[in-house]
Amino acid sequence: MSITQFQTIEPLEEDLELLFQICTNVLRCQQCGHHDFLATIRVLLILTQKHSVAEAFLNSGVPSILLRSFLFKTETRGCLPYAAMLLRHTDESNSVKQAIMTKEITHFISSHGVVCQLCFKYQIA
Repeated sequence: MSITQFQTIEPLEEDLELLFQICTNVLRCQQCGHHDFLATIRVLLILTQKHSVAEAFLNSGVPSILLRSFLFKTETRGCLPYAAMLLRHTDESNSVKQAIMTKEITHFISSHGVVCQLCFKYQIA
């Protein structure tokens, strides 16, 4: 049995910018359903991992629209953790995020009774 190898292709900067504009427009219109809202937040979570996009998101005025959408809309029910992660991307540096994730993963593994062989293998903790 052979293993199929996939080639990773980096998206063009223009494509990322267009995708970012689409996402912010969807949030600005405030007329999308739950699935569209959730999909938009998830795409923004990926895009804002890049610091320049996170900065553009913060300066776009969309964060205040996003937070207001949680006040009365049922479409946003269950999406607050995603919004919190999205806002964290605008505030934290990559080194801070990496330290937090390392701590959270280590805590998860140790609190679920899993033998911590992975910790040694990947030098976590």
